[in-house]
Amino acid sequence: MDLFTPLLLVCSLVTDTRLVSAVAAVVSDRQLYHVRNKEALRGTGYRTKVEATAAIGRASGQVYVGPLGVPLSITKEGRYSTGQILDPCRNIAVGTEYLQTFLEDCESSGQSDSRRCAVKLYAQWIGQSPEYFSQQVLTDSSRSQRPFSVKKVLPDDPAKTWVPTDPKGFAFPKPPNIPQPKLPTPPAPPSFYDSK
Repeated sequence: MDLFTPLLLVCSLVTDTRLVSAVAAVVSDRQLYHVRNKEALRGTGYRTKVEATAAIGRASGQVYVGPLGVPLSITKEGRYSTGQILDPCRNIAVGTEYLQTFLEDCESSGQSDSRRCAVKLYAQWIGQSPEYFSQQVLTDSSRSQRPFSVKKVLPDDPAKTWVPTDPKGFAFPKPPNIPQPKLPTPPAPPSFYDSK
């Protein structure tokens, strides 16, 4: 299992994990420390945060980083630092925060295909061609093999109920015959109708 899958499950703010996984596959091939210049079609994946930071220092112009290709220009807003955006979990959280906003905007504006609309807006946000990007992402997310299938983990056998049985050849001890004390019978309540 790659390192991206558990991070996606923990850090994503979008419940549609297939969509987020497809976005990451197209943006960075699910690489945790990915750096791309705006002019480049594809970026480069690095093994460590230090290597990615060095690559950002050498880059010119707009830079997009992490598994979801978050633009570093977001650090100018003051909410995040470069180090925070390079953190894979934070990168996924920030990217899916924007993706969720785009999904909600597309749904509220009455778009017939809100997923396609949201992916196109996300593509614009990360400096990609909206048509080409959305086609790749939606093709990848609609594949028949799901990245996170419960059926792969759990068998198709119906649940079996365990019924305890007496083990063969084992005799349970009989309780000793101890006489139990007799409780006295309570007195009968007085009758109010028998007054003389």
